[in-house]
Amino acid sequence: MAYRLNSMYRRLEAILHGDIAAKEVAGLEADLAGVDRAIHLLAIPMQHSDQFFAVKSHLDLVRVRLGLRRAELEAALIRAA
Repeated sequence: MAYRLNSMYRRLEAILHGDIAAKEVAGLEADLAGVDRAIHLLAIPMQHSDQFFAVKSHLDLVRVRLGLRRAELEAALIRAA
């Protein structure tokens, strides 16, 4: 169980630290939604609940940062037009 949670955490970190181009944002948002669904499908034992909530917290952080990146890219397109 811990391995599966850590695997999802690594996926989130990869999204968070990548230099994201406009064409990648939608795909990354879909990946993020997939990670969120996968986390909810896991039957997490109480002994791993701290890891579960850490992953959920980071998921929210990545979602916010990805949204900010999307807004930056959209603003840049508007300025360029």
